[in-house]
Amino acid sequence: MHRHTFKFRRHILKLTALSVLISILGNIGIAFAADGEVLSEQKISDSAGSFATTLDNDDDFGTSVAVIGDLDNDGNDDVVVGAPEDDDGATGNGAVYILFLDSDGTVKSEQKISDTAGDFTATFDGGDEFGYSVAGIGDVDGDTIEDIAVGADRADDNDNGNGSVFIIYLGTDGKSDGFHEINDSNMTGSPLDANDYFGSGVANIGDVNNDGNTDLAVGAYFDDDGLANNGAIYIIFLTSSGTYSSHEKISDTNGDFTATFSSGMNFGQSVGVLGDIDGDTVEDVVVGAPLDDDGGTSRGAAYIIFLGTDGKADGFAKISDTAGDFTGAFDNGDRFGYAVSGVGDIDGDTIGDVAVGAAQDDDGDSAAGALYIIFLGTDGKSDGFQKISDTSGGLTENLGAGDQFGTAIAQFTDLDGDNKKDIIVGAYQDDDGGNNRGAVYVLNLDGLEAGGGGGVPFFHGPSLALTGLILFIFCFRYQHRLEEIFGTR
Repeated sequence: MHRHTFKFRRHILKLTALSVLISILGNIGIAFAADGEVLSEQKISDSAGSFATTLDNDDDFGTSVAVIGDLDNDGNDDVVVGAPEDDDGATGNGAVYILFLDSDGTVKSEQKISDTAGDFTATFDGGDEFGYSVAGIGDVDGDTIEDIAVGADRADDNDNGNGSVFIIYLGTDGKSDGFHEINDSNMTGSPLDANDYFGSGVANIGDVNNDGNTDLAVGAYFDDDGLANNGAIYIIFLTSSGTYSSHEKISDTNGDFTATFSSGMNFGQSVGVLGDIDGDTVEDVVVGAPLDDDGGTSRGAAYIIFLGTDGKADGFAKISDTAGDFTGAFDNGDRFGYAVSGVGDIDGDTIGDVAVGAAQDDDGDSAAGALYIIFLGTDGKSDGFQKISDTSGGLTENLGAGDQFGTAIAQFTDLDGDNKKDIIVGAYQDDDGGNNRGAVYVLNLDGLEAGGGGGVPFFHGPSLALTGLILFIFCFRYQHRLEEIFGTR
């Protein structure tokens, strides 16, 4: 073989190996950029997603959402969606819809629960806003069927607007098989005041105090501890049947919480569970404060709170326009923190991530809304983010002015079976069919396989870079042997 041809082929082999490395490293950039982006979507509204119910104007369907597991045993997760301005029985009584979903995110069938539907026998007063918050709480009554918690933040037990939460025991048909109400009358010490709006947010936080029972975090975003409308959350410890046992309050003056509050920040507007971020075996929570003024007026904030088994705060991290290593850009009035939810580990670092809604973000149009997928570190601070809005993140549906996409968030296990993360997001003032009837979006996101866990996948993130580097070193070290194998020597 000619000497120059031999040298040429040797260089080709080196360049081939180098190209493989560059390609792999390039794919890393693509993978990181894609984490949290929308791969596909399905809208559910008055005129989309095979939803058969005709909503009324101003029902605000999509104010709250929660995944409740596979209620009808068809292999697909089902959801509950709040419509707190529904007028069944009286103006603003509110309602929730149990949506039985197909794997593509469309509605197979639905069941409404309200003052006049779903075998629900609670007494409403008008304007209670039943459905302002919802949560799936597993099977708390022992009948093997998933149950739900529903907030009615304007309920008037003992005083105007002090609020309540209903534990509703479901049947497989989505109707009520009974309920228990948690309010000022049966909470120890009658802690709620007028217009606290207890029930503004609700989340299943697992068994915090290790008594074998599910516990809840409940927001009361107009609580006045410290200053007017600072807000608070209550950690509600439940009995084995889902009734109230005791509580711990976290606010500006309670629960060992050392954050600095500002008047009217609405801490507790939303609350979600994150899993055990700090590794102490206790579930941690995220709490929204959408009127926080970090960086400007009502730009909003989210607090990652590390819980102890007593329900008090063992520490916290704040994410806002000026805190938590967050590099996003907010405008005044975005209301980041209007909705919050854990979304599992999307970026493959084994740490749970969080979704935060900024319902009045102006991407595309005024108050069209936005959602941030924030990749967390063990300290609860941001390690990066992906924004989803009318102009970013892969969403193809055109959001309209005032839709307020990002008013509610919940995560599926893996609805469509593609081993990617699926979530559901509310847009409670969407105008499909009529004014402010509301909508929800089922989104399939890119990133780590759903339920992957157990470490970083071999072909994801930093592990992919290491794979490329090892391959390049191997090619360089064993160049002569490879040339013999491939016939270039």
